[in-house]
Amino acid sequence: MRKIFVAVVLAATITAVSVALFIGGVLPEKTFEVRAHALSTSIKLVLSATPFVPSEKLKGEESGAVNILLVGRAGPGWIAGELADSIIVVRIRPSASATFVSIPRDLLIESPGAHTFMRINSLGTLGEQEAKRLGKKDAGTQTGFLRQKVEEIVGFTIPYAVVVDVEAVEEIVTALGGVQVQVEKKISDPSFPTPGGGIETFELDAGWRTLDGRTSGKYVRTRHDSEGDFGRMKRQQQVIEAAISKAQGLKMVNDFSKILELVVISEEHVAHNFSTRELKRLWELTHDFEPANLRFLALDRTDLNLLQGQTINLSGVAAPVLVPRAGMFEYSEIQSQIKRELERE
Repeated sequence: MRKIFVAVVLAATITAVSVALFIGGVLPEKTFEVRAHALSTSIKLVLSATPFVPSEKLKGEESGAVNILLVGRAGPGWIAGELADSIIVVRIRPSASATFVSIPRDLLIESPGAHTFMRINSLGTLGEQEAKRLGKKDAGTQTGFLRQKVEEIVGFTIPYAVVVDVEAVEEIVTALGGVQVQVEKKISDPSFPTPGGGIETFELDAGWRTLDGRTSGKYVRTRHDSEGDFGRMKRQQQVIEAAISKAQGLKMVNDFSKILELVVISEEHVAHNFSTRELKRLWELTHDFEPANLRFLALDRTDLNLLQGQTINLSGVAAPVLVPRAGMFEYSEIQSQIKRELERE
């Protein structure tokens, strides 16, 4: 199932675990079971890659770019599980490339309509509350406030959204049989958080390593090194590329059960506002993509110097935040950098 939708799911899932609460432990081996409603949706998604399903043009395709907002969160059952702890804009050039733009969760913003200050990840919670108030459960409504603000930051419209709960990362990597990455330097994190609010030590030697589900979750989440969040982002990119490459090697006939398993994992932990026909079109436009066609930009990258840290009062508490170097809520410099990055495609 070689399609960028797999990349979208993997990217959002993997980056989500970096900052959100993470369920510890690899799921035990078990007979693969599919609930009736999940099977229905899974078949629909698998069929979206088959020849006899008609396609429908994507919004933005005619102008040369399809924009998607990827949101990673802890998910139901977790404290503050609706916070948008990973925020990535993916801009797809049909049959050419995809650029992932990572927006830090600690970016200070002015909330839409309310004119109050908050971190941008809080808009995930506000969106969920708005969706519940309206009695809706679709990803478009859930991400409405967040998409509005991200559009203001990046300078272009984003019609599509994908929301991923972090529990999926272990299941996806486990279903793929692990992923291989090159660990640049030994990792020794004595303060890796555990689900119960405690800490443990996470260590991983340098060199080529095959990561199972549990280890890959820790690898992309650990932040205690000299590069901080930027180092974390690089590790996320490694796992994303490794997972996409492995997923693209699956064959529809020989690996159908594994493909179906990946889709069911997506059904349980991923929400999106693509129609089946739009998914088919997405597959048509991107089925020849290779990892080399995927590019990444993190706004908080040190060498870009687009953002600077401040400490402000949020709800009576001193909170560290990031603000544009060009000035509070001034996004012109960020938009110019994104434009330059996109022009390199």
